[in-house]
Amino acid sequence: MDGKLSGTISLYRIERENAVHYWPYAPSPSRWQGGVNEPVDPNNAAVFSPANAIGPGSEYVSGLYLPVAYSVAIDYTEQAFEELGMMDEFPLTPGGLILGDAFNQWGALFISGNGVDTSLGFMSRTFVTVEYDTLINDPNAAVLKRAFDIAMVSEDPISLPFTYSGHATLERNNPSNPGSTGANVLFEEEGQGIDGQIIYSPIPNYQIVFSFSYQEREVTDLIMVDAVDQVSGINFGTEYDVWVYLLGPDNFTDPSRPSSFTGGGLKGVDLSFVPQTSASLWNKYRFTDGPLENVELGGGVKYIGSAATSTGIGGNQLQENRFRTPDTKERFEVDLFASYRFTFMGYPWRVALRVSNVFDDRMDTTTASYQNPLGGDEVRRTRIYYAPRTWRLQLSMQF
Repeated sequence: MDGKLSGTISLYRIERENAVHYWPYAPSPSRWQGGVNEPVDPNNAAVFSPANAIGPGSEYVSGLYLPVAYSVAIDYTEQAFEELGMMDEFPLTPGGLILGDAFNQWGALFISGNGVDTSLGFMSRTFVTVEYDTLINDPNAAVLKRAFDIAMVSEDPISLPFTYSGHATLERNNPSNPGSTGANVLFEEEGQGIDGQIIYSPIPNYQIVFSFSYQEREVTDLIMVDAVDQVSGINFGTEYDVWVYLLGPDNFTDPSRPSSFTGGGLKGVDLSFVPQTSASLWNKYRFTDGPLENVELGGGVKYIGSAATSTGIGGNQLQENRFRTPDTKERFEVDLFASYRFTFMGYPWRVALRVSNVFDDRMDTTTASYQNPLGGDEVRRTRIYYAPRTWRLQLSMQF
């Protein structure tokens, strides 16, 4: 084997601190009313309005004062009543209905939804809306605060256990409103892998080249900005915001400060969306005599492993992306090559033809089906397109 076998093998480890990922649930003060990316319109229910949230400390009437408020699913409210031994006070009518002011004596503002207790088998949910200040400071709201705390650590089988979007009359004003979240966030990443190339030449004019690569990458931290108003400097983040629920409250040293995220619940998540494994096998033969002297022929096959197309981010049940698109298919691609060397006008010339993707593999489709707790199936599809068969003719001269 002396002189016939050669190659290189490398082990590597990479640490990055400036990778970027767009997360639709990230805090984004620039999108709030008055932020750099939003017009000032305090009465737009689709966007968090800090101007209204810090408005006059008057009673809660007619949108003049819109403090931060959230809504929790009735399921968790019922659990809290039961846990605290208060089921005899749970405001359910004999017909299984919940009236609009049913929880007002415990500090609630209103309920929204169909007014039906979901524990009776109905999947269309009812939500109880409460001001954050009331949850924290009003002793009468202890049972509702317990409902929020139960929901924060739940693995909800239906959807998010909270509603954050603005109500028609603006009473659900909070920085987790879907119209006020979504940003490119920095994340720290560690990667390790192995790659190499082995060349075997059984005879001087024949070469077999095998190349391979394997890598593993994982997120170690997600860097978010705090939910702080860019004008007043007031922090509007709370322990009930959507990013806290998705990433897990135990993964923050201060849940009201997204910047205090410790990285827990994300470790092991790969946001690169590239195949972990790839390999190729290439053969090349050069004729040294006879009618094909100076002709070189080659061909090979490449293997590209499957790759993730989506991921969930979160510490509870990866709630962000309940029905993920499937991974891409692993695939093989064949390439061919031919060249001829000659001398013309005293100069060495070379003409070469390379054909890539010989079998013209242009597209792959994968599907995944999930059972929706609300009924029916959820089908997700991944379709990826590849470069078609290509021909490359090259003429070169050395001088």
